[in-house]
Amino acid sequence: MDTKKGLKKFAWLVYALIVFEIIYMISPFAFFYYSAYKLPLKFLQESESTSWLVQFILPHFAYSKSAIVNVHNQIGWTILLVGLVLFVGGFCQIYYAKLFKKREVTGGLYKYIRHPQYVSLAIVGLGTLLVWPRFLILITFVTMIFLYYFLARFEEKECLEKFGDKYAEYVQKTGMFFPRLGLLSRFSVPKLKFLPERGVTRILAICFLYIVIMAATLSFGSAVRNYSISNIASYSDNDSFVLSLTDLNRDEIKNIYEITLSSGEVRAKVLGDKKYLVYILPEAWHIPELPASFKPEHVTPKDYDQNLYKALITEAIVQNEAATGNDLFKSAIGFDPSILAFVNVKEKSVTRTMNPPTSKWAGIAVPLF
Repeated sequence: MDTKKGLKKFAWLVYALIVFEIIYMISPFAFFYYSAYKLPLKFLQESESTSWLVQFILPHFAYSKSAIVNVHNQIGWTILLVGLVLFVGGFCQIYYAKLFKKREVTGGLYKYIRHPQYVSLAIVGLGTLLVWPRFLILITFVTMIFLYYFLARFEEKECLEKFGDKYAEYVQKTGMFFPRLGLLSRFSVPKLKFLPERGVTRILAICFLYIVIMAATLSFGSAVRNYSISNIASYSDNDSFVLSLTDLNRDEIKNIYEITLSSGEVRAKVLGDKKYLVYILPEAWHIPELPASFKPEHVTPKDYDQNLYKALITEAIVQNEAATGNDLFKSAIGFDPSILAFVNVKEKSVTRTMNPPTSKWAGIAVPLF
């Protein structure tokens, strides 16, 4: 029982780490969250060996040419809400049974799956991952699923010992995590019979399995990130990577950037053998994470003057000085704002320039895209 309690506490800790960031990021306390965690986030971001942990797998605010990538946030919220509804349903069943001294719970959600609480929490975790898709969140999500699997197996073994044939009959009628209904009946959870039954060899085998699964997961996450970067609205040359936060094609982005560079004030800032990340957004848009905005909240109206844009030029902090194109963006672990230019596309001119406004997020690890 001590082992089971220890695993449960650890699983809940991992789960809390997944959900904690998204709860704060959708609340007015987001800035305080980043302020409190500034040092560890900056440590992860500035170290070459750990900077990838805080990188995003899917775009946070950049526009993508991939329709599925563009809607990942909405999909994530839908999945998250479904998970919460299922969790509340399972929670009510369990505590109703305890309150009225019921011996076991086999109705409702438990009529179809044996571990609806774990399933609902996993669904919430998946939704959270899609809403706030950092590599760090991906790692904690997969760790949570891994722990839940072994906790569920452990609990079923206890129930078989306690309830005998009655529980064995219940197992035959229900799925572990997937209902035995329609197409879902084809999904089954492997019992991992190849693992040793007990002892140190079992622990070592489970650790090795975890490493293999995590390696595969991170490889998949890297592939998704590469796909996302290849599909964001962007233009690049040897020294710059320019991305758009709205639906612009490569030629339009290039045109806005060339107009920006036509300004003597801008050229005076863009000198030497440095690398630059440039963010293009409509003048009417305000994204608090970028030092190109003058409002504390996100303002992204669909109707805006398509001749007026802001170009935020930042010096990229890169791990590979020789990187160009998409590799320049992938190599970036941060940026230092250089200049903010206001561009009139119709007049092909920079109407004014200024030092990027001081952002409350300055120096805090926030999404690069």
